[in-house]
Amino acid sequence: MAQEVTLEGQVIDAVTQKPLRAITVVLKDQENRIIAFKATDAQGYFKLTTVKDIANGYIEINHLSYKKQRIRKQTDDSDGSIYYFTRRGAAEK
Repeated sequence: MAQEVTLEGQVIDAVTQKPLRAITVVLKDQENRIIAFKATDAQGYFKLTTVKDIANGYIEINHLSYKKQRIRKQTDDSDGSIYYFTRRGAAEK
């Protein structure tokens, strides 16, 4: 039986440092197939749980007003990451 894997974190605006709600967070495998997805809550938190292998997979964070981000994940990554999200057209830090 496969082991359950949970990835959780918080999405924050890179400029304002405020949590972002209703941001889509998608876990995809190395062949771009969706494994799990969730929208962030009012405090910007999300939690994705799966029994599928996430080795070489990635998290994709997406919203119309922000630049799409892809973050590679490994099975041994720690939970509780904070992801800084930049608005489209904003100056890079």
